[in-house]
Amino acid sequence: AIRSAWEHLKVSGKLLREPTALLTTDIVGGVRKQWWLVSIETTAPAGSWEYWIDPTSGFIVKNQDRRVYDVSIDDARQELRKRSVVESFENLARVTGGGSANLFKVDPRSALASPKLADGSPAADFLHAYENVLLDEIAKTPEGFQLIGKRVSLSDWDSPFSGVSTSTDGNWTAKRGENAFNDAMTWWHLDQAVRTMERIGYQDETRIFEGALVADPDGFDGQDNSFFTPTINALSFGHGCIDDNEDPDVILHEMGHAINAAINPYWQDGDTGAMGEGFGDYWAVSYGYADPRNKNGDRFRVFNWDGSAGCWDGRRTDRSEARYKRGVQYHAHDRGSDGVISDELWSTPLVMALDELISKGVSKDEVDLIVLESQFGLAHGLTMNDWANALVQTASMLFPAGPHADVFLRHFNSHLIITPPSPDLIFSKKMFVNGGKNGVPDPGETLGVNLEILNIGDLAARGITAKLTSKSEWITVSTADGFYGDIPEMERVAALTPFMIKVHPDVACGKLSLVEVELADKDRHKKIIPVEFPLGIPGAEVDSAQVTPDLAIPDKDLQGIESIIDIQLGEDAVIREGFSVDVAIKHASVTDLKIILITPAGYEIVLKSFLSGERSDRDIIGNYPTTLHPVEDLAMFDGTTINGKWTLKVVDGFEGGKGRLIAWGIRNTTGRALCEH
Repeated sequence: AIRSAWEHLKVSGKLLREPTALLTTDIVGGVRKQWWLVSIETTAPAGSWEYWIDPTSGFIVKNQDRRVYDVSIDDARQELRKRSVVESFENLARVTGGGSANLFKVDPRSALASPKLADGSPAADFLHAYENVLLDEIAKTPEGFQLIGKRVSLSDWDSPFSGVSTSTDGNWTAKRGENAFNDAMTWWHLDQAVRTMERIGYQDETRIFEGALVADPDGFDGQDNSFFTPTINALSFGHGCIDDNEDPDVILHEMGHAINAAINPYWQDGDTGAMGEGFGDYWAVSYGYADPRNKNGDRFRVFNWDGSAGCWDGRRTDRSEARYKRGVQYHAHDRGSDGVISDELWSTPLVMALDELISKGVSKDEVDLIVLESQFGLAHGLTMNDWANALVQTASMLFPAGPHADVFLRHFNSHLIITPPSPDLIFSKKMFVNGGKNGVPDPGETLGVNLEILNIGDLAARGITAKLTSKSEWITVSTADGFYGDIPEMERVAALTPFMIKVHPDVACGKLSLVEVELADKDRHKKIIPVEFPLGIPGAEVDSAQVTPDLAIPDKDLQGIESIIDIQLGEDAVIREGFSVDVAIKHASVTDLKIILITPAGYEIVLKSFLSGERSDRDIIGNYPTTLHPVEDLAMFDGTTINGKWTLKVVDGFEGGKGRLIAWGIRNTTGRALCEH
């Protein structure tokens, strides 16, 4: 893979670092693919080059220069501050003891078991919430002691640039409301959390953070919010309402974002927005879990202090009613119809598994190790299902004899984030045999019908039997029982022998008919599939409808664009065997596109998938299925009504390449049907 990228790049300069190739899984638009992700940095052509290469064919899917050339002066200054802070500690004397601070080890509401405590409560009400802690390994300079260490370093890198406190004797004695108190809170809690990671194995060569984690304890322009910025690997804490870093939960939650980015540099897209927030909430709850005073408050509520007194509502980690839906992209802070926030959908199974495992005698460190270790090797575009499966597998590998994997699996299952593999049988194609000359059912005719079944699930269906029943009074089933046997995943199978039906002689030619096939597996799980078909041969082909939307297709936008055709052709208008779709798309890179046809009933038919086609193809102009080849068979909807709103959806899943949906249309066979009798 490296050699292919090198030859394609036509390097004429020098290497800046050793090339790397990572075999990774990319999830785009619900399609999972495996790639070689190659990184090469060169002086000529100058750039930090990234290549996506198919491991089977060697096909270069895309390549790009990831170097950022439009860095602002503010970004450059932030990077300089971060670098100078980290480097300066190596030249400063370290203090291995003697420094101390008064701070909240637990949020004051929980520590004091005082749910009515508020931001405006008298200072005396908080006295018993303070504890004195050791500030181990801080820097001593000619100006005094500074909260700079090898694990965490405070830096005034973000506005309002109010400076970071120092101490002449290494002791921080400030109370809440003073910046020096927030400084000590931020440094000590982050330092303790990094030490926790070191204790469970992430140290020296296996450490998660390269160098010290940088934090500005008075940033975000003084607003009531905090954030992590991966470009400079630094945190910033705001001071609106209750100061964010008065609450350990906020400090640890923001650290969670830094952990995600440090472990997985491609942490973006998919469900990473919601999962990043949910993991941060888990990390905050787990951090304070061992302190019994946290149980004085609501131990499954995050931000007991900062999310109070009218500042905001906080979040919960015990949303048992939350349910995951496949195909839905979960962004940060999305609120579903059930009232559950997307962040809580991810944090709940993590925290509930932590709670149950600790009740079974498992140490908190073991649970943290599983959750952290499961993130290594994951790619970008992750779904909750992807990380959950990796987490259960990690638990099984690290603790094969323990209850860890089973507990996580059960909690993920309860929210439908992981569902057991199962077959999913759908109707694929109908075939008529032993009929008249025209090969289709006619009035008064007895003939066989064989129904091909497709298994679109992720597990083989075993021992499938079938029973056919008629739902139209003019159709009689004489041989109702059929046998399919095993149907492997993603394969089509026809019954060993056809079903036999008889058509009443007095029914009108062209009449739409309905039968149902009931499928049952060896465990007696059943599924009923309806099948419609007209009597006789459809009439002549005509253009049903066409539109010319001329819509721009947004680049790398999984929402895509949609164009609608509303068809109303009368009560008996149904889809015939000649049904087809005309498409005219102009695009610079058709492998970036996915095209979906959505029926009036809401069924989706994939006409084109991502990465199909050639990079040199610039347009998609033709007809599915005559000149273009659809991914899924259009014939699966033969006999169903054509009336209603049809939607063509076009999605561009990759960066680079622009285009437009010029026109599209639907062709159908209409007119009087022809029968033999």
